[in-house]
Amino acid sequence: MKKGPSTLLRAGRTKWLAMAAALIVLIAAAWGFSSLRGASTEIDPARLATAERGAMVRSVVATGKVEPVTKVEIKSKANGIIKLLPVEVDQEVEAGTVLVQLDTSVEQAELRALDAQARLAQTMLTRREELLKHGATTQDEVDQVRGQHELADALKYDEAPHPSTASTTTAPPYAARFPDLVMPTQYETVEAL
Repeated sequence: MKKGPSTLLRAGRTKWLAMAAALIVLIAAAWGFSSLRGASTEIDPARLATAERGAMVRSVVATGKVEPVTKVEIKSKANGIIKLLPVEVDQEVEAGTVLVQLDTSVEQAELRALDAQARLAQTMLTRREELLKHGATTQDEVDQVRGQHELADALKYDEAPHPSTASTTTAPPYAARFPDLVMPTQYETVEAL
């Protein structure tokens, strides 16, 4: 078979590409060898340390979120404005320590109003009973006033706010086991349960 001019050109071109690739590899090898040969064998003294025998201390620096093992929420049984907050953040507390005391002036005013209504209803009942004795009123009117008196008494004793029991929050009995239990200072009011 005869080789044509295009086949000869292709063979010549391949030969030249192979020689160029070999030359590039030789140049890269020469450069790498000269770089390694010229490298310094001295170590910067700032990077050296004397080996000593001792305890191994391990520390880890990381970012993250610290979560307590036990979380205790302290809430009051009543809403209101804080009057006294005798503990500070991170202060140790013991069982029974007063953590927060609410202002009870509004509740005390409501209690006095209910007490006044009950006294007025008692006075009206007494008057109606006297009038009934003299025949100046009917039994129906006395019964109606007696119902109002009983309602006022029920409101006074059953629905009246009791500021002495709900206005003070103390540390729970298990506070001694959790000495880091504190009341946050950012609360303006204490939410009801």
